[in-house]
Amino acid sequence: MKRSKKAVICLSIVLFAAAGGVRGELIVDGTLATDYVWRGFDVLGGRPAFQPSVTQIFGRSGLVANAWFSWGLTGRGSSKVTDLDEMDLTLTWSHPLGPVEVTAGLFHLSWFNLPGWPDNSSTTYEALAEVAVVELPFAPTIALNCDFNPEGGDGPYILLSGSRDFATSSEAPLTMTLSAGYMDQEWALDEKENRKAGFSDITLGLHTYIVTGTLVWTTGFTATYVPLEEINPDRFIFSGRLSVSSSYGRR
Repeated sequence: MKRSKKAVICLSIVLFAAAGGVRGELIVDGTLATDYVWRGFDVLGGRPAFQPSVTQIFGRSGLVANAWFSWGLTGRGSSKVTDLDEMDLTLTWSHPLGPVEVTAGLFHLSWFNLPGWPDNSSTTYEALAEVAVVELPFAPTIALNCDFNPEGGDGPYILLSGSRDFATSSEAPLTMTLSAGYMDQEWALDEKENRKAGFSDITLGLHTYIVTGTLVWTTGFTATYVPLEEINPDRFIFSGRLSVSSSYGRR
């Protein structure tokens, strides 16, 4: 199918860049998630997903390219489990400026499971501007995403976030993350719909990892509160995930 072919092509491009002598690091990751929540939306309605990704870090240039995919594992109706649900392509550039780190990026998001793909309601482009004060506790970060979808879309999305590592008695560190997202207007397939602005998601996350040989195993738990009922009538969403990743090359 077209969606599967497109995923293979994009994945091949990333792998080709890594194999072609590009100085940097290639990271391959596979994640099993009990749910998939995006900006407060319970995308799969509480169903599990397989979400692999490929990331190419281009040395010390600050450039990072990523291809991320999502397959819902249950409740697919007439759709096959091998049919790709979503693909996100990302290119970001980061640079330290004194006590802060600035990041700019471009995204291309595709939701293949929406009717009408590849129309303007199932694909969109976004631009990212982010500033993180890395020398302060919790590394407070503010990020602004703006999509360019002429039909629907959610307009500007602002994310405030921070994280902190905690030492444990074992070799596995514990990281806590806290974020709050503000949506200028909730996502809608019809731009004429009456859409509200407000905080769309407040999320607390905990994760830890262990290293076994060349593999990094990460497990995590998130609890999301959704203030806007129009985005999700289920105000609280809980999910867990297990990931395994491996890196190749060096920076």
